[in-house]
Amino acid sequence: MYTVLIADDDRLIREDLGSMIDWQASGFRLVGEADHGAEALGLAETLKPDLILTDINMPVMDGIELIRRVKARRPQTKILVMSNYDDFQYVKEAMKLGATDYVLKYTLDPPALTAMLEQLHGLIAEERTAAQRLADMELAGREGRQRQLERFASRLLHDADTSEAMVEQARALSLPLSGGSWLLLLVAGAAERETLAQQARSDGEATDSVFVAELAPALHAVMLHTVQRSYLMLRQRSHSAAQAIVRAEARPGLAVLMGEPVERLSDLPTQWARLQAAREAAFYDGAKPLQYVSATAGPAFRRRDEAATDRGEAALLHALRTHQPDEARAELQGVLDLLREIRVAPEEARDYLYLLFSQMAKAMKASDPAFADRPDTVAFQRLLTARSYTLDELEAELGRLLDAYWRTVETSAYAGYRSEIKKALAFLERNYSRELSLLEVADHVGLSRNHFCKLFKLETGDNFINALNGIRIDRARELLGQSDARVKEIAGQVGLPNYRYFCRIFKAVTGMTPTDYKQSGEPRQQSQR
Repeated sequence: MYTVLIADDDRLIREDLGSMIDWQASGFRLVGEADHGAEALGLAETLKPDLILTDINMPVMDGIELIRRVKARRPQTKILVMSNYDDFQYVKEAMKLGATDYVLKYTLDPPALTAMLEQLHGLIAEERTAAQRLADMELAGREGRQRQLERFASRLLHDADTSEAMVEQARALSLPLSGGSWLLLLVAGAAERETLAQQARSDGEATDSVFVAELAPALHAVMLHTVQRSYLMLRQRSHSAAQAIVRAEARPGLAVLMGEPVERLSDLPTQWARLQAAREAAFYDGAKPLQYVSATAGPAFRRRDEAATDRGEAALLHALRTHQPDEARAELQGVLDLLREIRVAPEEARDYLYLLFSQMAKAMKASDPAFADRPDTVAFQRLLTARSYTLDELEAELGRLLDAYWRTVETSAYAGYRSEIKKALAFLERNYSRELSLLEVADHVGLSRNHFCKLFKLETGDNFINALNGIRIDRARELLGQSDARVKEIAGQVGLPNYRYFCRIFKAVTGMTPTDYKQSGEPRQQSQR
């Protein structure tokens, strides 16, 4: 959609032009009006219109001066001059200055204006294409060939762009356009581009050409051109290249998908679409390190049944909040089975699982405030955003997280406390190694200092300082059994850098000095439990 600015000192003409035709149907959008040239020039600077319709005789600044200044600053702007019979000398001057065309006002009716706009639209589109082509060629001179290849591959494979401009770019990149055959591999999972290219060439002929492009994180396209035309030999060449890649990379989760051989570069987008569809299907069917993808389409994906999954989700969250492990496992299994049965589009399924897990984490946080911050929880959220994991793998990892959560709930020393105190104790567990104040913890749980102090004592039977020091000494006892560090170093690690104070607190809690405790054999027993 190109933009238009109208400049005329006659308000009725401006209004008539604005309502004369359906501008959007002609591929244009009106963005501004001006009643003299100076105002039009200011709007042109701000709005940068593709086309200006201007009168010649206007106050303040006439159309001739407007054209001169616009063309000096934005020569690509097209200008259509609207004139009267007695303006003809001015019209000739306007055309010399770079106006695109002119029209007599008395002949300006909807068909005439529509026809002129159609010509101008084609002219603007043609010039933009040429400018883009020139910009691409200039960019090729500034950027490395690899980056250009990846831009080309993205447009060819993702956007299925097989236009003449792409053919010219393929020639500029020295990509074969005739003779021989093309093989296409999709490599999903962490891999090095240089290794992929080297391995894809390893079993080929000297005349083979290999082009590798990283189209997304952990997603590469390997385009291989060979003079070979025998179908069986091409299949063998594709398979040997894929095998070489798998052997060289030897990474968990790496998968190489092989497409059918094709003769033309323009046939690769269809192959890529099939490879992508097969990669998506692996979400349900399981991923294989090597997979040949034929032209036969697999089962279609469908939209999620929101009503059914929402019911299962509500029951799952209720079971989590009410501490019903068996019911929670059953409801989660039911939701996942629904996704499998319907065969929800993998992208939609991943997005839904991410949102579902976020809701589960909120529900579990009430009983285990530290749940959302655990490394395994954060790692699972990353798995949900990656495209290389199957539903079975996600289900297994989620099951392990749930099992760990139930163990925490069942053994938690905080099980009977109010949520604010659970949150406070979890905060102490995470931050005991640094200086903590009563006010900071009270702010963290959203209570006033005095209210928190009273509530803490009421719930735990102890004061804040004693509870914090108890956590610190418990950790110190573990470190004394697991580490060869000096007692003074351990004191600093648990947030009690004053050595004498640490020893006094340690003895008050355990009945022994840290040194006596370490020598008593008690730390070894503690670490083995």
